[in-house]
Amino acid sequence: SAGPALYMHYDAFDNFVHIVDGWKEFLLFDPFQAAAVLYGSNLDHGNGSPINVDDPNVSSEFPLFRYAVPRCCRIFKGEALYVPMYWWHRVRSGSSR
Repeated sequence: SAGPALYMHYDAFDNFVHIVDGWKEFLLFDPFQAAAVLYGSNLDHGNGSPINVDDPNVSSEFPLFRYAVPRCCRIFKGEALYVPMYWWHRVRSGSSR
């Protein structure tokens, strides 16, 4: 079963995620989609996005989000994932033990 999810955001440094137990699911959006698709202003939202990717309001608040193309992956115990800096991502943790 799926656990909690972290809001969509980017980091200003490279990440290397290693799973010790359970699993994590990543939705990754390349930085070239950010300005036009994911949100309007870095001044308003910092490194976070106001879009809830699990239930986006794409018709009125974020009409361009429907064109965003995420890369989806799930990594499990013993696996690792490299997340480059400035790549938008939403992470959901899976159950463990």
